[in-house]
Amino acid sequence: MLALPAQGFGERGHQIVAQLATYYLNDDARALVESLYGTNYRRLLLEDANYAQQVTRRRGNEWRLGYHYTWFREGDSGFVPAEHCPNGICSVAAVLSAEEVLADDGASRNQRMDAFRFLVHYMADLHDPVNAGFAADRGGRETELVGSDLERYSLFEIWQHELFEHLPHPPFVMANIYARQITDEQRREWEAGEPASWVWETHTVARDIAYPAVQRAGGWNSIYRREALPALEEQLKKAAVRLASRFNQVVSMQSAQGALEASPDLLEFE
Repeated sequence: MLALPAQGFGERGHQIVAQLATYYLNDDARALVESLYGTNYRRLLLEDANYAQQVTRRRGNEWRLGYHYTWFREGDSGFVPAEHCPNGICSVAAVLSAEEVLADDGASRNQRMDAFRFLVHYMADLHDPVNAGFAADRGGRETELVGSDLERYSLFEIWQHELFEHLPHPPFVMANIYARQITDEQRREWEAGEPASWVWETHTVARDIAYPAVQRAGGWNSIYRREALPALEEQLKKAAVRLASRFNQVVSMQSAQGALEASPDLLEFE
């Protein structure tokens, strides 16, 4: 476990998801986020998108690695908590736990702030195909591809870093572009379901595209990129829409109960 990279979607992927989600916040959720971060909340969210990764890297937190992924076996037909989330540690549990804290009117302000950071990060992890890949190769970490440059890349590295090198703009701009592309119909479709169904959907992207494209392309090359990039971009969009939708629901519920009183001093980094 100590040698297992935890990151999902890489730094830029998490930043895109965090930024794109801000376009779909309702009034209550946007007001809360602005009260947490100030008027520059979009920029500050880019910096905070990888907070959960930073926490995992701290000495003594190796046990948190399992919250970044949910792995499956060949022949599985869906997410089964007892099989795919042992001891309640998986990306699905991470999302649900963050939501539970946000919804708890007894949680402290710092606890809610951390929960928001975790929700932002783990929702992206849940939509990362290799982090919902196969346990047999530890989510693509033991599947190698030879690149056009004759270097060797793991499937994990490709979906965390290399594919993002082929996006044409930095995260802020990519989020703006994606916001113009997503239709109302897509949003309604993507908001349906729950984290458990979403992680299985993500696994099917790994099963049907990320892994078999290795053989179809014969390595890490332009053929692989042509097949993988559209899937990557759709997963980023889904993660952002669903992040906003779930956060909207929690905040609206808290606002109705009068339990969530946000103030600027919530932003207290450890």
